[in-house]
Amino acid sequence: MGGKKVLFIGLNFYNYDKAIVQELISQGYEVDSYPCFFPVNNPMVILLSFFKFEKIVNKQSESFRRKLVDSIGSGYDFVFIIGGVDTTDSFVAELKRKNPTSKFILYLWDSLENKPNILPLFKYFDKIFSFDRNNCNKHSEMKFLPLFYRNEYNRNTVNIGNVDVFHLGTVHSDRLKIVMNIVTMCLKNNISFNFKLRMERIYYYYKILTSSVLKGAKPYIIFEDVSHKANVDYIDNSKAVLDIQHPTQTGLTMRTMELVGMQKKIITTNEDILNYDFFSKENILVIDRYNPEIPEDFLTNPFIPIAENIRKKYSIKSWVENVFRE
Repeated sequence: MGGKKVLFIGLNFYNYDKAIVQELISQGYEVDSYPCFFPVNNPMVILLSFFKFEKIVNKQSESFRRKLVDSIGSGYDFVFIIGGVDTTDSFVAELKRKNPTSKFILYLWDSLENKPNILPLFKYFDKIFSFDRNNCNKHSEMKFLPLFYRNEYNRNTVNIGNVDVFHLGTVHSDRLKIVMNIVTMCLKNNISFNFKLRMERIYYYYKILTSSVLKGAKPYIIFEDVSHKANVDYIDNSKAVLDIQHPTQTGLTMRTMELVGMQKKIITTNEDILNYDFFSKENILVIDRYNPEIPEDFLTNPFIPIAENIRKKYSIKSWVENVFRE
């Protein structure tokens, strides 16, 4: 792109921001990257939120934003923001003041139902993308663009693992309850599984003290992040991977895109996957989140390879090209 300059403010989440920066650089952009706003997953922030000290959290968040915007310069061709809960009108307005000729691009990695504060900021952006098809259908200014798989998840051949079902995910909404129901179903039907549910340690002990939701779940709870390399190994060693989307989202998760890249069978609660060009009943099973069932033949029947031209559409390379296409 002839050295065009990009200001990227992205999600500091499992190094996806670093992967995006690396891809931008490989496509010829000059990139200045900054973390995505206030670290809301910080254990101290979680503790303060639990005990309703929002004023302290909001004050720290505002201080973080001021320092961030003060450190950002001008002269960018593109200002690219992946929308986060901490994005504010004053923050984006100041970026606009510093970069009046820049093309502002917003990508929403979450549904508007979870991030309603983003809507009033649409006025600042030249292009707005979302991974959520339903949100795009309701808002004409938004363009539908699914998430991507990183290069580590690219597989040209099909590998059949030893474990029937693998799942890795953070604990949110009703995910834990669904996983425990699937555990019961797997034990009953002699389906082998490897489930890992990521929680902050402080959140785990808070739940232990305040509810019974974690009953029986301890063997599946982890407190440390799983690296992308380890995740790839776990997926490789599985026949199928379970994905459970947030109940307010219709957009396909990053996990789903990674499974497309790795050509792995998908078990998901997300019915919108039926609308994608890579869908096939041989490779993808949509389950009821309240009454999950996994037929034996879904695990034993062979995987049907995904056409390369379809699979490449969901690579990080194609994703970056679509975001910055002029």
